[in-house]
Amino acid sequence: MPYRKIVCSIGEAASSRAAFEFAARTAHESRALLYLVRVIPSPGTRVSERALLEHRWRAHHALQAFAEELPVAQGRVLIVRFGNPAREIEAFARRVRADLIVIGGSGRSAIARLFRNSIAQKLLNHAPCPVLSLPANAALKDWNIAAQAA
Repeated sequence: MPYRKIVCSIGEAASSRAAFEFAARTAHESRALLYLVRVIPSPGTRVSERALLEHRWRAHHALQAFAEELPVAQGRVLIVRFGNPAREIEAFARRVRADLIVIGGSGRSAIARLFRNSIAQKLLNHAPCPVLSLPANAALKDWNIAAQAA
């Protein structure tokens, strides 16, 4: 299925790599616009503006590192937000009318997920489009984005 807009959530977990690789490959094959989104959980109320700017800068820098792996012709948008990750990703996907959300899974067992909802589980319940959750061990080892661009 060709996609036009793919939202890929990039967090700090190792599973973000698998999510990015899949989203990048799918976007490349579909000639879709790829949104790389990083949501920083809202810090406490006693955080300085300087600290918030530092968090935003680090998150943007991390997204930029992923974006540099994409083929030059690949359309991409980098988004950094503060808030509840599941709500922010869902709201953003609605706003841009995304066709697919790709997110790294927590890797927790089914029993652990029963006691604590993951971001991916919350998105599966509320997202406006299909959601693909990939565990860290789902890395696409043979996929080389740069080689595909040539």
